[in-house]
Amino acid sequence: MKLKRILSLALSGVLAVSMLTACGGGGIDSIFRPGDKSSDFAEALNDAQTVLKYDSNDGKLKTAIADVVRSVSKDDVKNGIDQSDISAAVRVKTGYEDLWLGGAWNAVTESKHSVKVFIYDASTYTMSEVATNVADKLSKMELDKDAAKVNDTHTNSYEGDVAARAVTIPAANSGEKDTEAWVVAVAIEQTATKKSST
Repeated sequence: MKLKRILSLALSGVLAVSMLTACGGGGIDSIFRPGDKSSDFAEALNDAQTVLKYDSNDGKLKTAIADVVRSVSKDDVKNGIDQSDISAAVRVKTGYEDLWLGGAWNAVTESKHSVKVFIYDASTYTMSEVATNVADKLSKMELDKDAAKVNDTHTNSYEGDVAARAVTIPAANSGEKDTEAWVVAVAIEQTATKKSST
């Protein structure tokens, strides 16, 4: 009887230690937990680039991402820019236009707000790797160049925001593994201010 109690206590101790090990200690990349990761991703993206400071304060963007992750399927996880209905839904929900990443930006005469959605497989990419990959795509805008900041009539300034969620996509068939993914939206507000005529 005493031996059973000792074995029971030992087993309880082993289970407690294994649960504690699984729950902490490895940073944000070590254990995948579904939910809002916006502030963590903003920090990772800011570490990966220095052109623009990104925040996670856009409530409209965070709400849109929280809504659309319910519709993300395994087929949407392409490890890069999302071209599916997910992106279109985010643009509709926020009222933002598509964020153009085809090359260097120029200063404009009318302010605009743009967004781009990215989806990555969390079993392949850590959050910091996603941030580095996204930063590389955003660098094509060259927002630190004079052409992006000023033209003959206007000066332009930029503010960046992100919303990010970790999501588990249930497997379609029993026996298959669930898919874990990062769903990230990057929004940029480009504000055009008319130059004074003096």
